[in-house]
Amino acid sequence: MSAWGTELKNHRSALNLTQTEMGKMLGLSQVTIANYERGTRFPKKETLLDLARIFDVSLDVLLKAPESSASSSSFSGEFHFGVDSLISLLLNETLDAAITYTGSWKQEQNLDLAALYETVLIPALVRTGSLWFEGEILVSEEHLISDKIRELVFYHSNRERERCPLKPAVAGRWMGLCAPGEKHELALLMLSHIVRLAGWQTTYLGTQVPFHDLSEIIKKQEPDVLAISITMDENLAGLEMYLRQLETTFGSRPAIMLGGAGAHKLDRKKFPRIHTGAQTLGDAATQLGRLLASSN
Repeated sequence: MSAWGTELKNHRSALNLTQTEMGKMLGLSQVTIANYERGTRFPKKETLLDLARIFDVSLDVLLKAPESSASSSSFSGEFHFGVDSLISLLLNETLDAAITYTGSWKQEQNLDLAALYETVLIPALVRTGSLWFEGEILVSEEHLISDKIRELVFYHSNRERERCPLKPAVAGRWMGLCAPGEKHELALLMLSHIVRLAGWQTTYLGTQVPFHDLSEIIKKQEPDVLAISITMDENLAGLEMYLRQLETTFGSRPAIMLGGAGAHKLDRKKFPRIHTGAQTLGDAATQLGRLLASSN
């Protein structure tokens, strides 16, 4: 029995409910409740919310296994976590609930940090953007979700550093920023963490960096690779301005790697030296190694 299944059974027993009675309250069979308690199934979002109401607890309490069981806590069998459930947690529950949820997801699927970012957090960001565009959530709610995802990025990165100490910064020097006008920076932030764990010396500049300031810090730190992220098509003109200025000022060094949903819209004929093509964070990290090798 999983630690979470034990907690579910304890909550049910405290209300003197049988598995059959609990199933009827949820519109589920006794077998399904038994599978939940054995840890061979995990409830969907709607069922989790119903359980929290029945037990009169918050979702973070419901999802969090006892500390004494943390070392053995896992969900086996069919895995039901999903992006919509995570978004619901981010909107309606504490950050601790989302940490527990994503941590269990990472453990069950045996995800490394790059895979957690790529298959869990980035899809959550994309889905959040779609919900906002469709008018399903408010701008304030979109900001709330994004802020909590940022916290999840740092939390899981720090946990990874505790588990696998940083390699000596001998790979190379990486600098990352967003194209002018670009506000979507979290995927680039995730990449900076992956690159740092791989042994790169990283400088993360984020958004809204004037070219003069960028030029000065490039001169001071002399990065081997400059990574620029672009998502929105309307920022392509500003990006092209950046790239022309970079080429005029610095020539072919540092190597420039372009990423993000809008990267493929750049006219490569105008900028043949720009490197693109990475589809995932893992691909980007591998491409960085090739860029460093070719520039040395």
